[in-house]
Amino acid sequence: MTISEDMQNLAVETAELLKHLANPNRLRIVCRLLEGELSVGTIEDELNIRQPTLSRELGRLRDGGIITARRESKVVFYDLTNADMARLVRSICSAMMGQEITQGAPLKVPSTQKSVPEFLSRPKFMRRSAGKPGGYSQFATVQPAANTIKKETS
Repeated sequence: MTISEDMQNLAVETAELLKHLANPNRLRIVCRLLEGELSVGTIEDELNIRQPTLSRELGRLRDGGIITARRESKVVFYDLTNADMARLVRSICSAMMGQEITQGAPLKVPSTQKSVPEFLSRPKFMRRSAGKPGGYSQFATVQPAANTIKKETS
């Protein structure tokens, strides 16, 4: 095999791995797992991802060979599969956060950022109440501008 054939095979494998990481929740999960093994409950609490969504995303990461599961009694713990995977994830998270991320060190949002990055936010579901529309906040109804012409009633 030539170098170009090896590069082609590696490119295909790496692209498949990156497809599994191309989701904000999955990316947050693997970046958090750089700090070490975590239980499902801890991931749910720290990343504020609801349980059904978290289960789906953990399943996709597990099926993609990015994370492994370990059961201890009724608690399931997740960790990155190996050192190569940790190195790949560390590179992505370092580029995303704009800082070098060392093994086992807690992730910190850079001080130059005033707020949490957009990919860390999660839409909130609002219940319908008296006169207020319900639904996910990103699909909320747009209020008419204050300077619109009102219809006159006779």
